[in-house]
Amino acid sequence: MRKPKTKEYSFIGLDELQQLDFDNVMYALSRLRSTRVNYQLQARATCNPDADSWLLDFVRYSLDERGIPIRTKDFPKRYFVRNASGIVWFDSLEKAQEVYGKGEESGIKSFKFIAGNIYDNPLGLELNKDYVNTLKALPRVEMERLLLGSWYARESNSGYFKREYVQIEDTYNIRATKRVRAWDLAFSTPSEVRPDVDATAGVLMSKDSNSIYTIEDIEVCRERVHEVEQLIFSTAKKDGKDVVISLPLDPGATGGAYCKDLARQLSERGYIVKLTKPEKGKLQRFLPFASVAEAGFVKVVRAEWNKSFFNELEQMDFTNKTHDDMADSCSDAFYWLNKHVELPSFEIPDLTSSGGNPLGFLSKKLPSFSVPTSR
Repeated sequence: MRKPKTKEYSFIGLDELQQLDFDNVMYALSRLRSTRVNYQLQARATCNPDADSWLLDFVRYSLDERGIPIRTKDFPKRYFVRNASGIVWFDSLEKAQEVYGKGEESGIKSFKFIAGNIYDNPLGLELNKDYVNTLKALPRVEMERLLLGSWYARESNSGYFKREYVQIEDTYNIRATKRVRAWDLAFSTPSEVRPDVDATAGVLMSKDSNSIYTIEDIEVCRERVHEVEQLIFSTAKKDGKDVVISLPLDPGATGGAYCKDLARQLSERGYIVKLTKPEKGKLQRFLPFASVAEAGFVKVVRAEWNKSFFNELEQMDFTNKTHDDMADSCSDAFYWLNKHVELPSFEIPDLTSSGGNPLGFLSKKLPSFSVPTSR
């Protein structure tokens, strides 16, 4: 696309914004400049809900748990700055100015999302009296998008996890008998060339005797090797030595050697480390966890990372179009929680007979013990 670098506009109008490329939209906004008008420069756009559009991150703050815009009399204005790491959002101009300063060179821009649906167009309804019935007759996804305005609606065969599967808890599971922190590693930092890179993610998952799985904590970072290592070691110290650490055994020679050395360093500090070699595809590894979640056996501790966790697992389809860092960590954690099964402790009974004690050396009960086995 040839960019008109010398153009100046005092007003820009865009239709079906969700279908446009983000970088092209931002470049178009850079042409929003003029020295010949005395009114405020503005850009307006219309859009329809699209769960796969970059625009979802702009409107997400105004959506309910189903992705439907929350109706309100006064739609709030938000402020953002685009830097090398992506979009940084603020709820007020004052908070943005605390970080980026004031003035025309601060880079702060404002954004307002005004939700609307067919019921906000009485003239259109009057002229097309059967239009609502037409929308209701559409396939489920299109009906939820075009009638209800849902930004989360997507074909059921393209989603493997829904946030309504899980129950939110205020604290971790005190009845848990096993805990695993599974890491999915990446060593890239966002840049202007690649603002959207994979992340290092560490999911702490527990399991109790009733097979209730709880996502108790998640650590995520997009940093280089040194910072990632620091996060892994500091998180291990925070979790404690009773928590098993799972590291991915990369099939490549360099990656495999690195993870083995990292496992050695952690083991020398007293932590239990397991190297997880992927034996199946990403989807096949994730489906067992998704199944128990759908069956109602997964809980999540309430925390700031909840929204990003749910968003990733609902949107990811294990292609290069979506992120699956936390999903892969869930797969590995679930795998290790079910790999080892412990036999119950038992005692050898007293074999003393009333007629004597030919087995006197067994007259005392031996201490109970457990035998770890694996399958």
